[in-house]
Amino acid sequence: MDLRITMRHGVRCDLLITIPLGELQDIRLSAPGWEHLRESYGIVRHPIPGIITEEDLKPTATFDALKQKVVTGNSGIKRYKLPPEDHLTAAIHLPEHGRDDPAPGLNALDPDGYANQRIILVGNRNLGNNYGFAAWDSDRSPNCFHLLGEPVGTRTYTCLIWRAPEGPAIQSLRFEQDGDDYRPVAADPASTPLGDVVWCTYGQRVLRAGKLVDTEDLLTEFYDLRHLFHFNLKDPSEQERLRALTALYGDPVALKEAMRGVWHGGRPRSRYFHNAMGIGHDRLVIVQRHGTPEELGEWLLEAGAEDGILLDNGGSVFTWGWFAGVGHTDGRRRGGVVFSSPDWRPPSISCLAITLKGSARHYEAPGSVSFSVT
Repeated sequence: MDLRITMRHGVRCDLLITIPLGELQDIRLSAPGWEHLRESYGIVRHPIPGIITEEDLKPTATFDALKQKVVTGNSGIKRYKLPPEDHLTAAIHLPEHGRDDPAPGLNALDPDGYANQRIILVGNRNLGNNYGFAAWDSDRSPNCFHLLGEPVGTRTYTCLIWRAPEGPAIQSLRFEQDGDDYRPVAADPASTPLGDVVWCTYGQRVLRAGKLVDTEDLLTEFYDLRHLFHFNLKDPSEQERLRALTALYGDPVALKEAMRGVWHGGRPRSRYFHNAMGIGHDRLVIVQRHGTPEELGEWLLEAGAEDGILLDNGGSVFTWGWFAGVGHTDGRRRGGVVFSSPDWRPPSISCLAITLKGSARHYEAPGSVSFSVT
């Protein structure tokens, strides 16, 4: 694994991780609120008839499925947002849900609370927050995750897939009705067979088969349109414009036409912090950097990826490493955050845990450092 951080104060702050596929043990998907967030609408950015009114939006709202009421901001789903370390535990006790039915965690800590594997966590925080994001996990019930109202049976989703034993891939999927649930199938029957999918999660595609995805193709992929274009939310008229556009999300044809007008009308692009993951023929690449989605695709390509998606944005972006933190005499470390966006908010609905082969501990032999003079 190669991890590089570039920092120029006030100018540049970014991370690049390159992991040879031969060093990759597995990737696991953590989403402790899986069953409960399926009963919510995530963070709502436009009125929903009969559920969320214009007055509820200040400028966003959430539906608290546990208390069956609409609340402003993200407080309706806040209990499902947990610090990175909580995702590593074996059993997660969600606030206000009691302790009788814990959510499954990653079980990546030893009895003393230290990482028992070489593990890296990155965010996957659009899942459960925004429309357009869906996931599937063979170990969960129900298997398919989506927010209420998500047209999961009609859309195509570009997903990061973990397959056994093939490993990771990025591929376009559909979710096909399977009784009361859904199952993933290849969007293109002529494409590479999916194999045995363990889990998959959606992200906006910015790199496809070694070519950058056109801006035109991204116009309907973002429920939070601020990730594409700048809107000044301090201006009420800008809030109104954003809500009107966001309300078109369920109609891709109308949204694309409206967004073409926004794009060609010259509205400034947003250069957000993004967390992107790409896959090349011999490597997994993670780029966390401030830029447009198209720029993230360029940087993934430069790092050797052939396909790539965005996982989360803005204050959601971080990297946690098992090797960070203060060391102890027995060679263990608690682990900690090695990189984050400047406005990082630690609690995360979903994370991806990347596990590398080899021991989590490293013991330096005494006298292993020597000098030579030539």
